[in-house]
Amino acid sequence: MNYLPCTDPEIAQILHPYREQINTNGFCLIHDSGQGGLQELCYTAGMTEHGLPELIARMEDFAGLPDGTPMLMAQLVVKLRELTEGYADGETHEVKGTWVRLSDQNLHIPLCGIALAMYGSSYRLLQVRPCANGPGTWKRGQAICLN
Repeated sequence: MNYLPCTDPEIAQILHPYREQINTNGFCLIHDSGQGGLQELCYTAGMTEHGLPELIARMEDFAGLPDGTPMLMAQLVVKLRELTEGYADGETHEVKGTWVRLSDQNLHIPLCGIALAMYGSSYRLLQVRPCANGPGTWKRGQAICLN
């Protein structure tokens, strides 16, 4: 299914605060629930405007950190934006002592309502998943589910 950026004036008004955050910070974080409220998600909008993939994480994956998933995501975005060569699927990155792995998640674009309204389906999405103890150890985490 192909989605186009939203041109509805009412939706554009809803997107206005997110656009302001993107204009100020270069990105914004959205905290949302998946379909049926079964899982909580945190995802970015604004990375597409820098030619980079958007990021998504399950809130429970980093709930044990002092400031949780939103703070980890914000710190990760700042770090990734500083990379001159960008970032890609399969890469690992360290954020204040926590290792994460990025994995391609094209199926989950419909879950990112704000990014979908801004960019249509023409953006890339990478899931931020925890690593066990370091960059070489994969922690078997749950993928984001659509139901």
